[in-house]
Amino acid sequence: MSKNRVPEMKYDSIAAEIRQDIKKGVYSERIPGERVIAEKYGINFKTANKAISSLVSEGILYHVRGKGAFISKCGTRNDVIGLFLRTTGHTFEPMTNAMISALQRGGFLPLVHDTADPDFALHAAEHIERVLTRDPEAIVMEGDATIVNGKLFRSAAKKIRHLMFVRVSETLPGLDAVEVVTDPYAGAFAATDHLASLGHTRIALVIYKWIHGELLGRVAYRHRYVQGYIDALEKHRLAPMLLEEGADEAERLLAWETMLSSPARPTALFSVGDFRIVRAFSVIKKLGLSVPNDLALVGHDNTPWCTHMEVPLTSVSIKEEEIARIAAERILTRNFTPERIVITPELIVRASSDVSRRTIDT
Repeated sequence: MSKNRVPEMKYDSIAAEIRQDIKKGVYSERIPGERVIAEKYGINFKTANKAISSLVSEGILYHVRGKGAFISKCGTRNDVIGLFLRTTGHTFEPMTNAMISALQRGGFLPLVHDTADPDFALHAAEHIERVLTRDPEAIVMEGDATIVNGKLFRSAAKKIRHLMFVRVSETLPGLDAVEVVTDPYAGAFAATDHLASLGHTRIALVIYKWIHGELLGRVAYRHRYVQGYIDALEKHRLAPMLLEEGADEAERLLAWETMLSSPARPTALFSVGDFRIVRAFSVIKKLGLSVPNDLALVGHDNTPWCTHMEVPLTSVSIKEEEIARIAAERILTRNFTPERIVITPELIVRASSDVSRRTIDT
């Protein structure tokens, strides 16, 4: 046990020194990067990174991607809000950054814990307890945080004044919470209906293969995508074509190649996740298929790379920043009355599905 605690005490002591320097006014807005901190205190880069990350978790610092760590400047209320969200990635970062900024401007102190961080996976209970000891006004979590740690969060909910779920529809059932979530059914329906309206009769759905069992509402969440897809097909009297992606890359690419080289291959597909199309684009090119003439494509999440692809990608936006705005507004006005607020996604049409837009998008 002591061996495991030595490195932790090391970065804790560095964090304490940085904390004191902030109080003394040594740093006015932004603190130096990890390399500078490592040189100043005679530590390695990893320890410096952990020290800074711990201060981010406390809410003393906050990250701005590509710019570094900045000092939180909260107002007079200084109420603590625990945020259990993923802080990186094109589908998570805009929402998280917008929430942090809005809360800080309103005088709240966000304690951010990245649920995708390996340390959170190893020590989730410690991360949760660290926030609870600060007696937070509310806990905000993104649904995926509950997949593996549902029991921990359910237990912690007994000690939380107010609970909020954001971004996706998968939540912990049976808890009084504010939910500000997207509607996967509406997104899948809009994407599929768009492709069918263009005259496509063989439209495939690409979705992840379920591997986590029956945890929480995740299976139901996945099924809402499927149901939206099927209902849109039934509207146009079309039959479904399903490609379930597994975790193995070679198996995944083979499945794509098998589907797209079949004589009855789809002429259009909707993928739950833009990244699934991006990483399979090599197969599309290998088979010599032209987008959108041979194969129309629609993704999900409207990530920044949609506009940077060879053929700009049509995609469903879940409106992350609107989710963040509404969630932050409920916190700032202290309106924690349990309610489910569902945001309707928006289909952003680009050249990958509509050949008439080629000249517009290029």
